[in-house]
Amino acid sequence: IHVSVDGDDNNIGTRTFPMQSIPNAIVRSILSNYQILKINDSTFTPGNGVLNDPVAGIYISNDNFTLSGGWSSDFSVQNSLTTFNMQYLQRSLYIINVSNFTFEKILFLKNSSVNPGGVVDIESSQLINFVSCQFISNTSTTTRGGAIHAENSDINLYRNLFEYNFST
Repeated sequence: IHVSVDGDDNNIGTRTFPMQSIPNAIVRSILSNYQILKINDSTFTPGNGVLNDPVAGIYISNDNFTLSGGWSSDFSVQNSLTTFNMQYLQRSLYIINVSNFTFEKILFLKNSSVNPGGVVDIESSQLINFVSCQFISNTSTTTRGGAIHAENSDINLYRNLFEYNFST
């Protein structure tokens, strides 16, 4: 399934007719038995491709899945990053009871949470992978995880960049 902020959730999610909302595309992927969601190098903000929700822009509850960002507008080349800019309004991800989920080539920018994990709160999950992602200027108002909070979970970080993330 393919996603672009210029897409439409009534589309079928192909390269030429991408969907617009990541949460809706995840649901369609699960129903269609696809395991990779390709996201073009757009910027997603609350209410524009991700949920405008006080807890998270995307809820993750499915196993064996990849959110693959940074694809060109025609989805032919993966040479950039997809941006999740939460504008300090919310965190991007809430993950619970998941196994084998990968995020690649995503810039998590200006996420904020009053709960643990400025970008992501991961609970009771295994093999959560972040590959070539960037975590920049994210905050949590707890003392646990300006970018990532993981509890009873196994996460793997490969070639990621962390800058200016704070928990207070």
